[in-house]
Order: sequence, then structure tokens, then C-alpha cells
Amino acid sequence: MKAGWSFYRVPALLAVLPVVGFGATGDEHWDSSLGVPGANGPVTAVATDGRHMFAGGYFSEIGGAKATNIAAWDGLRWSALGDGIGVYDPSLHLATEVNSIVIVGSRVFVGGRFTNAGSVYAQNIANWDGTRWSGLGDGLDNIVFELATSDGVLYAGGQFGVAGTAAANRIAKWDGVGWSALGEGVANPVGSAFVHAIATSGPDVYVGGRFTRAGDVAATNIAKWDGAEWTALGAGLGPDPVYALAVGNSQTFAGGAFSQSAAVSVRNVALWDGANWIGVGGGVTGSRGAYPYVLSLLGNGKDIFLAGGDILQVGGIDATNIAKWDGARWSALGGGVSRGLNDSSAHSMASTGSEIIVGGFFDTAGANRSTNVALWHIPHSLTATRSGDEVILRWPATGTNFVLEAKGGVASADWSEVAQPFTLTNDECVVTDPLSASNQFYRLRRR
Repeated sequence: MKAGWSFYRVPALLAVLPVVGFGATGDEHWDSSLGVPGANGPVTAVATDGRHMFAGGYFSEIGGAKATNIAAWDGLRWSALGDGIGVYDPSLHLATEVNSIVIVGSRVFVGGRFTNAGSVYAQNIANWDGTRWSGLGDGLDNIVFELATSDGVLYAGGQFGVAGTAAANRIAKWDGVGWSALGEGVANPVGSAFVHAIATSGPDVYVGGRFTRAGDVAATNIAKWDGAEWTALGAGLGPDPVYALAVGNSQTFAGGAFSQSAAVSVRNVALWDGANWIGVGGGVTGSRGAYPYVLSLLGNGKDIFLAGGDILQVGGIDATNIAKWDGARWSALGGGVSRGLNDSSAHSMASTGSEIIVGGFFDTAGANRSTNVALWHIPHSLTATRSGDEVILRWPATGTNFVLEAKGGVASADWSEVAQPFTLTNDECVVTDPLSASNQFYRLRRR
């Protein structure tokens, strides 16, 4: 499949030829291969290790394969992970939830609401080692909403109060041997508290959810743990919860049902600049008039991808349940994901660097049929400049799984791989190719 642009050159001139798309602008990047026939229930968690993709949720079948609430995609087909997680019984709605999947090496960690993984007792958290399921100690005594990992430590957030045998208020860590708390955790003295989002950056652990205190510090729905103590992030975000976090490049993004930070309007998505919360491009507009649930934020080093439910516009741009922020403006991902006139959502995302895997409750991705799981190929623009008797070709470093190919004329079908390997320079893949005596066309092709 081609990336966003093709190029040709003559010795004195470089020109750009756009590839013609179809449907809504950008729909050519949606791929339904994961989602036909898709999952017979909502996909609420996705993850990838670069070779395999994992989907979890509330389903009994995905891609025609029988799988209880969790499955793996190997590039060709879906398959079950043993006997799966929990139970699937439509008469027992929410008896099982898979809310988060994290991959550490060859191990797949799963968090949610369940009491078994395969035939093994596992209370709301479990581990798949490639062959069998196991629990993590005595597990967690209530629902897990989010998992994250850093430096070999697994963090879990949710609505629990006990992790293993240790008191742990809504947030805990597993070191491979046992569970322990992060200080006094988070709390809401006048109502229920939960952690719904975790993001890590070095030793820092950011948590978002519904709470008014983190340890002994006043903190409205978001806080940071530095390994020793809790700190608030300014005035926090409210009055409603934080559901998603993304941290990278010294920036912290939050998404959720909130609308303000102190007197500042931050409609469902906000950026922490190190001192204050600021709105991001005008925020989110939903179809129900109150607020959409912004459920997932994903950073890929430069861009931020946002997904949620009942989203109609982001920053004034039409965007159905999913959009991208490039640091200056919002843009849609084609026609987004939807389910006709019914409620729809993009609940979870994961990235390989060049693709976004999207899970949720939908039956269309762009112009394609795709049921509850879909794939978006992130456009990678190829640029070319002349330097003496050479042409310098560049594309984003997230496109390391692309092949650079060339041919000698428009009518020719004989694309061949450019012999020179790329080097990684300033977050770009760079190839230097000698000029030829005739026109030369270039393209990027995904491996």
C-alpha cells in the first residue's frame, strides 16, 4: 500500500504528485482487514508488541474465531489466548470486562472485571505468558480500568482498595513478586473515587480519574507520583473525571468529561504546560449536548490522537469519534468510526508507529465496513530535495517498516527497492540516492 505521496525527478527538478483517495478525504488510510467480520461485541482494549495485536472487550467471537473476551492478531488471522478471560454471557451484562492490555516482553497483562483467566483464579488482573494464564498474587479486590508499565514495574488503576494483601487506594504497583501501594493513593472523601488513566515518564507516574486528594495533597482528578510523594498539577481538571492521559516531549495531555481548570475553559481535552492547564484547539463537541466521553489519548512522538464516544467535532473540525492534533490544529481521520444513527465510540487505541489500531463500538471505519476493531495507516509523506548530483529523500522515523522504491517512468510498472539503506537523523528516515540521467519516480510501500 502506498503512503501519502509519490515523487518523480529529473536532473534539475523535483515535483510532487498526490495519490488520489476515495470517500471522505483520508478514508484511503482506513483498513478493514482486522474488522471483517470483526468482533461480536465491543472492543474496549487494544495493544501491540509490533508483531502481534491484541484486542480485549466483551465478545465471544472475533474474525470468525471463537475467543472469550480477548484475542490476538498475527497479521493474517485472529486466534484465542487459551480459554480467554472471564465469561461471555449476554444475560450477565458486564459480568466480565477487559479494560486494559499491556505487553511486557513476551507477557501480556490484562486488567478489568473478572475472577478467572482460563481455568485459573485471577481477580481482575491476569498474565498470559504465551502458553498459559496465571494470576498476579491475590489480584485486586475491585475493577481495574487501566494498566501501565515503566522500568519493569506494572501499575494498575481502578476502583479497588486492596492489592494483593496490601491496602492500596485506587492505584498500586506489581514488581513481579508482590503488590504495594503508591503512598496513600487517591481518595474522594465526599464520594466514590477511581483511577481511570495512567501514564508514565521516567520515574513519574501520572494518574487521572475521579478524586479530590492524592496522598495528603488536594488534587482535582489528576496528580503525579514521583516515587516518593504526590503532587497536584495546578488546579486540576473538573468538575467531571479524567479518562485518558498521554505524556511525551515534556507535555502532558488529558482527556475526559471535564470542562474547566479553575476559571479556564478546557472542553474535554487539555494540555499541561508545566504551570497551567490550557485548552487544546477549541476542545470537543459531542452529539448529546452535554459532553462526550473522551476515552483514549495516544502520542506517537509528535502527534496526539484522540478517541472517544459521541464526538462530532474537535476544534470546530468535523471528526467522528476520532481525530489528530499535530501541535497546531486538529484534523479528522477520514470519516472516523461510527455506527449509523446509533451510539458509537472509539474506546481504545494502540500504535505500531505507522498504524493505529482502534477498538470500540462501531461498524464502519471511514468508508469501510469494520466491526468494533479497525486499522488506520498513518500517512507518511515522502519529501525530496536535490543536493548537487544527489537527491535526499526523507520521511518520518515512525515509518521504519516502509520500503523506498523507484521506477523510471509513469507508465512503467517496474518498481524496485532503492539500494541505499536509510539512516535515522533528527526523527526522520533519510536516504541519499544518486541522480540519474532520466526522470525517476519514488514511492513508500509498507512492508
